[in-house]
Amino acid sequence: MLRRFLISMWLFSFASLMFVSVAHADNKAEKKPKLNEERILELTALIQAKPNDPAGYRMRAFQYARGHAWDKAAADFVKLASLRQGNSQIGQQIGVFLVLGGDTKTHEALCKEMLEGYSDSNDLGNLERTAKLCTLMPKPVGKLEKHLELAKRSVDLSKGRDFASHHHRTLGLVLYRMKKYDEAIDAIRAADKVDAAARFQIPSVIVCNRAIESMCLIRLGKLNEAKNVLAKATPVLTEKLKNQTALYGGNFWHDWLIAKILHDEAQQLVAKPKQ
Repeated sequence: MLRRFLISMWLFSFASLMFVSVAHADNKAEKKPKLNEERILELTALIQAKPNDPAGYRMRAFQYARGHAWDKAAADFVKLASLRQGNSQIGQQIGVFLVLGGDTKTHEALCKEMLEGYSDSNDLGNLERTAKLCTLMPKPVGKLEKHLELAKRSVDLSKGRDFASHHHRTLGLVLYRMKKYDEAIDAIRAADKVDAAARFQIPSVIVCNRAIESMCLIRLGKLNEAKNVLAKATPVLTEKLKNQTALYGGNFWHDWLIAKILHDEAQQLVAKPKQ
């Protein structure tokens, strides 16, 4: 899976990737952290010595991500995926970097290939990741009715599983993009309920839930309620993003970056609710 995308992006000119990076850096709303150039040089030397070892690309990608050089992080994950075998998990991880870097064109190409590769899948992870990635930006990729179908199928398959809240969350996101705000809130409340009943809770999903719920409330004309809802998520996300070593040292770093993307969108909507 993702073979055409991986080939096309790996051959994509580095000049284009640099353009994305510069364009994102010009956004003064968020100050970019400083890159650890010394560590990046060390990892580059490691990659040159062992070009077929995915570990070097993964570690360097995380160094780029810490410095918000999202385009370079995405490029390293594309190479990592080509050395392993591209799947929906790596696909969504690449997609998260692309969204954060503002590379809408490459993100769209990735979404289209994931839709082609996973729409008929019976794997709940493939279904949920595809629906989520395609609706992660305000302008979704593909038909929302298809994403709704994928999200609903993933919810059905997730019943009784500890990570079921992910699937309800994504259903809520798709419904929000469809402007079905009351139904989206119902899906988010279901995600909260499933999360509370699981053997362990997933804080990144809860942050996403509050972001999606707050955006729905704004669209329903309930600005003050929306602000209160989002305020519950902001400290949790801020605290998590403080410790970058812990963030990228775990297995669920991409879930926190997804939470950041949705939280940032919600914050912008709170600031300008009529947009």
